[in-house]
Amino acid sequence: MRHFAGILIAAVLVGIAPALAEPEPPIRVGRVSFTEGNLAFYRAGEAEWSAAKVNFPVAEGGWFATDGQSKAELRIGPDTVDLAGNTELNIADLRDKFMQLVLNQGRIGMRLRQRDRDDNSEIDIPRGGIWLLQPGAYDIDSGTPDQPARITVFEGSARFAGGGVDRVINAGETLVLSGTDVLSAAIEPAVSDAFVRWCRARDYQPQRLVAPYHVSPAMTGFEELDAYGDWSTTADYGAVWYPREVPTGWAPYRDGHWVWLEPWGWNWVDAEPWGFAPCHYGRWALIGGRWAWAAAVRCR
Repeated sequence: MRHFAGILIAAVLVGIAPALAEPEPPIRVGRVSFTEGNLAFYRAGEAEWSAAKVNFPVAEGGWFATDGQSKAELRIGPDTVDLAGNTELNIADLRDKFMQLVLNQGRIGMRLRQRDRDDNSEIDIPRGGIWLLQPGAYDIDSGTPDQPARITVFEGSARFAGGGVDRVINAGETLVLSGTDVLSAAIEPAVSDAFVRWCRARDYQPQRLVAPYHVSPAMTGFEELDAYGDWSTTADYGAVWYPREVPTGWAPYRDGHWVWLEPWGWNWVDAEPWGFAPCHYGRWALIGGRWAWAAAVRCR
């Protein structure tokens, strides 16, 4: 699970152990899980924005943007980040216990599913910083110089600090922030709208999935596996997953494309909605003439 595509795929396809740069690349990575309209991606050092499709890796240093008619969803392990239209989001830091997002403009919805005591989930907006204190459902609108920022907690709790304001927002509350250098703050009741309902409609119920019994929920893309395949147990590999409804002669790493992404190098972007986890973790094995994905390889 701790080997990302630029390391894992080279080892699987070429059969040689690649040299690891020092320090080791970060092990935490997300993916684009849904797009409606256009989602643009930019990375420092690139000349222009490019299109980001489903299963495009979400890594530290990446910028994602939607236009006014678009929405998108990113998933990082079990957590979800939904982007409304006219939103620009920077993945500033993405480590094992630390996630820092910078919402330069627009609005995001967040479903934080897991949080250990030493985890840190931070979202920065132009008016200050927001820390998510508990698992829950959050809605953050960055505002504009002329429009207030709004931080809504539907489940969980959060803390905002900036512009002379330091306040905890509890479930059922919206913190409304106005001003620039020195802010004024007010608490209003949390209210759902069309974007919030869209975010909740895309939620999944982890307790209804089989995959978490075989893989860690921290594995990005695990939630797609139940809908598109079946689990079995083998003597050589332990738990394995077989994709359903693939054509005769199908093999992994054929339907998709490669992208270059620092610090890993070339990464496979699979065209199948389930293709992220099986193409970035574990390994594929040909078992009885059928390709199976072994999430955790073991020897007999």
